[in-house]
Amino acid sequence: MLMLFLVNRHALYVFGPTRTLHLVADI
Repeated sequence: MLMLFLVNRHALYVFGPTRTLHLVADI
């Protein structure tokens, strides 16, 4: 359970910035 939480947290750190970059690139 804890590992899954850590993986989700890591995914947020990885996909968060890339998603914002894509949004900025679209604008």
